[in-house]
Amino acid sequence: MKKTICILYFILNSTWAFACDYQNQSGCYQEQRCIYLKDPTTPICFDKFLENYPQIEFPFSSARVVTCDQGPHMPGEQIHSHAWINAMDALDLRTDDRQAPANIYAGLSGVAVIHDSCTEFNTNCGAGFGNHVKIFNKNGYIAFYAHLERVFVKNGAVVEAGQLVGLEGNTGLTGKNNRHLHMSVHYDWRMQGIEYWSKLGWLPRSIPFSFDVFNTISSMDVVTKNTKTVKCIRRKENKFFEAALRGTKSP
Repeated sequence: MKKTICILYFILNSTWAFACDYQNQSGCYQEQRCIYLKDPTTPICFDKFLENYPQIEFPFSSARVVTCDQGPHMPGEQIHSHAWINAMDALDLRTDDRQAPANIYAGLSGVAVIHDSCTEFNTNCGAGFGNHVKIFNKNGYIAFYAHLERVFVKNGAVVEAGQLVGLEGNTGLTGKNNRHLHMSVHYDWRMQGIEYWSKLGWLPRSIPFSFDVFNTISSMDVVTKNTKTVKCIRRKENKFFEAALRGTKSP
């Protein structure tokens, strides 16, 4: 009897867990959202991050116009959104690739863990993230910067928010001719420790975050945006004046 109850419990909970519709975001409780956890064909319900969003510094300077190429968890835009647990609130940000790669600046202070051995473009090097930097902040956050052409900080170095950490690139799985920065924030690394999350490709859950940018290409008015409000549409022919972003950091 006990075995039967356990099996029935598993079936009921499995049916509930896998009943959601990613495109329509239906089938989950209000405090949950429908994501892809492991199986790319079977979405499940997953708890939302309900704490205050951390605010980090924008990774590009005001000298470069940036567009959001791929955004976080956008129902109806499945091929343009990050749906996996370690990337569901990530942004893919890109500058005009007719110009030189842009400098990437740290959004948080902390200890850097790096991977910098990738030399080829659009490969599975670095677990698909290419050259990348993880910054372990004392409050439990990790700021993550991937697909870098070069990394400018040493493994184990203490970095400050706003410090130059890398160069925008095309290493890892970026897609053909799609130089960009994959940027995300993760929480909480402290229970398992830095060594645990330093493993290649390992990250805690992705969480929403906010940042300050100039309001338009020419404006000096600063606005705060977050990963739920940034418009991200994969663009062709470098149309950067639509939904463009510009950091507040001086060149």
